Amino acid sequence: MFFEETVRPRVSDADRGGRLSCEALLRLLEDVGTHHSAAVSDGVIENRGDGIIWVLVEWRLKILRRPADRETLTVATWAMGQAPSAFIRRGYTVTDGEGREVLLAEGKFALFNSETGRPMRIDESMFAAYRPEERDVFASPAPKLRPLAAYRAETPFALRRDDIDFNGHVHNTRYVTFALEALPRSLWEEGEIESFRLVYTRPVREGDGVTLKYGEKDGKHIVGVYVGDVPHALAEFRFEDKNACSEPC
Repeated sequence: MFFEETVRPRVSDADRGGRLSCEALLRLLEDVGTHHSAAVSDGVIENRGDGIIWVLVEWRLKILRRPADRETLTVATWAMGQAPSAFIRRGYTVTDGEGREVLLAEGKFALFNSETGRPMRIDESMFAAYRPEERDVFASPAPKLRPLAAYRAETPFALRRDDIDFNGHVHNTRYVTFALEALPRSLWEEGEIESFRLVYTRPVREGDGVTLKYGEKDGKHIVGVYVGDVPHALAEFRFEDKNACSEPC
């Protein structure tokens, strides 16, 4: 089952260049995914407060073009995979008013019992409600994202009250904004973000002392969001070179 919504982002979703920020892109996907879950009467969404929750494990995005604020966009999403499983994958495409794709994305979600602190298996009835599709977003799975053995730079990062959501921890979309703070300024001057991934391992909670650690590996820019010596999230960015030749040089 493909679920679609036509949306028009707000001015506040744009960065200084007038295009949607990386966090705004994630919020867009999150909102439409939540509306999809409500449309299929997902019991986890309907029965908030019973301790059973969906937990985001990973985001993967390919940015073909960052849209401008107030641009009309169509977001399509669908479930992928089969039961029983520890995860459900959700695919996304975002197209502009001319029907051109501007963003491809995939999210991975786990079912979690917050009272026992243990993950749960996703059964056939829950998968069936979403009527999963066989269409994949990306041609192949992404390799596992691991912390670097050594980082090039470390920066203490102070949480703000606004970073904490109703669950008492940093909301998943905020991590990409944290990670961008750790990237060298020269990257923004030399190229645009082509793709990024976020992997979540532990929630960052109010009062945690956060350190952002930056390094590079195989042409990718890695940022770890650490509390003490423990990584709570990892981000991986790829940049396209503004100076690269579109024709053979």
